[in-house]
This record gives sequence, structure tokens and C-alpha cells, in this order.
Amino acid sequence: IVTSPKEVDSILIDPKNLEYKVLMCHKSKKELLEERKLGVLEYIKWGETQRTKERGRYKKGGVPFPEVASVQGRTYWYDIGDREPGDLVINRFIGERFFFPVKRSKVFLGDVVFEGKTRDKNTARLYSAVLNSSIVFLFVELEGRFSMGDGLLTFYGPDIEELLLPSYRSINAEERKKIFDAADKLLTRPIKPIFEEVKEKDRQRLDSLVLKAIGLDPKKYLKPIYDGLCELVRERIGLARMRKRAQRARTERDVEKIKEELIR
Repeated sequence: IVTSPKEVDSILIDPKNLEYKVLMCHKSKKELLEERKLGVLEYIKWGETQRTKERGRYKKGGVPFPEVASVQGRTYWYDIGDREPGDLVINRFIGERFFFPVKRSKVFLGDVVFEGKTRDKNTARLYSAVLNSSIVFLFVELEGRFSMGDGLLTFYGPDIEELLLPSYRSINAEERKKIFDAADKLLTRPIKPIFEEVKEKDRQRLDSLVLKAIGLDPKKYLKPIYDGLCELVRERIGLARMRKRAQRARTERDVEKIKEELIR
């Protein structure tokens, strides 16, 4: 299971790089005992002794896992239900690196990303490729929400629904094949910060093909898209740093004032 965007370095998710696994169990503790699934049973019993890090009405400092609000509607608190993995993966938090991961093995996702379903595998493959093009990154930068102190962009819910993508039918079979081939070349290499990524030849190849497919001349539009996207990201990151510096300065000034009052 992916629990952090930091675990995903390339567009294609490699299960070998993931630290955690998730238990998929739909049986009762009685059934597990009868079937001698003792390892799973012990793990569930251990979970029942654990508490959240939040402080509340519990004297020991947290809520027991089986009493957490989000599991109250389940038949068994540890059963996360039957979950069908989606076709598309959309990052919830975006820093200087833009990419939407691709799954080709059974990987589940935590709340750091969202999943989308498509009609068929060909549609999924095209949209996975197009989602990883810089013109879509520009739309994401414009539609996302810049509200986090460290300069991260949040992208979810209405933002995803409003995201502009070319219609599958508007891209002919020949164009789709070229886009597939170009996207496949990006899959396994580490994705770099956008300022470096736009200099990569394989990145420029994919972006040029997507622009052509929607009727835009890459010679005319590719550089302005790159320049605009990089400038927007610089502003976002720069504003966050300015806020932190201003906050530190205020804290230092306040401390000095308290010192003076105490001495007086």
C-alpha cells in the first residue's frame, strides 16, 4: 500500500519500494480460530491494544483502534471491505515534481492519492499518459489550491472534476500509439523537479505529441507552457518561503519584547 508520495519516485509504482502492506480480511475472529489462521488472529488482537496518537477522553492518551469513528460502521473493525483498484492515480499533494503514478500490479493506495475508473484499459492507458503531460500539469497548477505552509499544492474533489483532458475520440489510433510509446519511456526513470524535467528529451517528446493531438503546434506552444508552468511553481514555492521567514521574524521580535518586559 502507498502511504506517502515519497515512496513513489517514478511514474510506474514499483511494489518493491513500498514499506507497508495492508491486511485484507473479511472473516470473523471465530472463523480465523476455527481455520487455524493464528498469525492473522494474533495480528488483529495486537491491533486491538493499539491507540491513536490523538488525545481525548481516554486517559492513556488516544482512542483504541476498534473505537475509531471511521471503523464504527463495519461488521469487523479491521475489515476494509472489497476494494477494486482504480485505473488512474491522481496525487493529492504536489510540490516541485509533477506526475500521476501508473499501476501495473496489485497496489492499494492510502489517502495521499485518489483513484479514477475508466471504461476500458485503452482509455486508461491514454489518460494515464495525457495526465503526465505538461499541459495538464499547467491546468493542475492553475486549478489546485495553494494553502499549505510549505508550498504544496493540494488537488482533490472539485479540482479533479474540473480538470481539462482531451476526449479519447479526438485522438486517432496513430496518435495514440505514439503517445503510448513516448509515455512508456518515462515510466521507470525518477521524475525530477519541473525546472529540470522540462529539459529532458523524453519529456519534451511526450508533451509535443499531446500538443499535436489536440491541434497545437509544439514549436509555438511548448516553450511558453514550460516557462509559464515553471514561473508559477517558483512563485508558489517562493511565497511559502517568504511566509516562513516572516513568521520566524515575528517570533524573534515577540521574544525580544518579552525579554525586555521581564527585565523591566
